[in-house]
Amino acid sequence: MPNVTIYNSFGDKLALFSTEGFSSSIRIGRSSECQICLKGLADTSISRVHLILIQNPFGWKVRNNSKTGMYKDCIKIEETELKEGDLIRFGALFMGFGNASGPSAFDLFWTAETENGHTHAALWPGRNSIGSSRDNYVCIRTDDISRIHAFLTVNGNNAVIRSATLANACLVNGEEVGEEERELRPNDVIKLADTEVKFVNAVRVSFQEAAVEVNVRHTGAKSAMEGQNMTVMYVIIAVFTVLVVLLGFILYRVL
Repeated sequence: MPNVTIYNSFGDKLALFSTEGFSSSIRIGRSSECQICLKGLADTSISRVHLILIQNPFGWKVRNNSKTGMYKDCIKIEETELKEGDLIRFGALFMGFGNASGPSAFDLFWTAETENGHTHAALWPGRNSIGSSRDNYVCIRTDDISRIHAFLTVNGNNAVIRSATLANACLVNGEEVGEEERELRPNDVIKLADTEVKFVNAVRVSFQEAAVEVNVRHTGAKSAMEGQNMTVMYVIIAVFTVLVVLLGFILYRVL
């Protein structure tokens, strides 16, 4: 069964869980009533119950349950079927479906002062919207950057950028970029209005289980760790039962 990973905007993995063992739905949000509780990991951009994963005969789909919504390929959606490698943005977080999902090999860095104090962000496979709106995949909140300023698309080790509109000033290494795509290389300097942003190779921290333990509440199911613990317990009970039977047999023969 597919794994699901929750990332922050820097590309750091916050949580990992398997869909195996869950019944028909999985609620994700800040509420302690959610099977996947992100309380303490997420800000108020994440609703109490933000996403609902729903199992169907063909696999899993995800449904939005929040006013702030969810996005796929920079498009706001209410519901979609999930396939291996899919990435869903919800609030300030990202959800990857399957082992093939996750951030790209590139990041953006900037030195300009921003409202949230962030100085970098991960880029994701496919199309990334960049702008001052919190609805963007890369949010850079400065006075000069437009709500949706540019689109940067990553395909494997290749990346291109284009301006969202001709009215938005966008330059790469001093050369103007319009609505036609311009290829990017590591260490290229992108200028969005008056804000300089550097396109760089990312350095990801290795991750095995989960950076932070999340509150996984299964309904009629067990988490992977709980399943392992139950298996160990059953083995211990079985061994103990065999020992008791052997002891009884020995005592019977002796007496």
